[in-house]
Amino acid sequence: MLASCHQEKISTATEPALPREIARIMAEDLYQQGQEELEKFTVPGYKEAIKYFEQVLARKPDFYQAYGRLAVAYGLWAKERKDL
Repeated sequence: MLASCHQEKISTATEPALPREIARIMAEDLYQQGQEELEKFTVPGYKEAIKYFEQVLARKPDFYQAYGRLAVAYGLWAKERKDL
């Protein structure tokens, strides 16, 4: 009985950390994919990069690097469209 109560406390104590870790890993993966699209230096690449960086920020709003890369992607896309 005591062992089962102790086991429950251990498993519930580690549960909140797991979703945060998964979110971090997913955000890093999406960030890397966005970076790869951005480095194609094409309009379709910029559009895809924007989608990836927005997904990163939806999952992990404190992923500050994604804000910078999102700004770069929008800037390069605007330059290609002659909006600057």
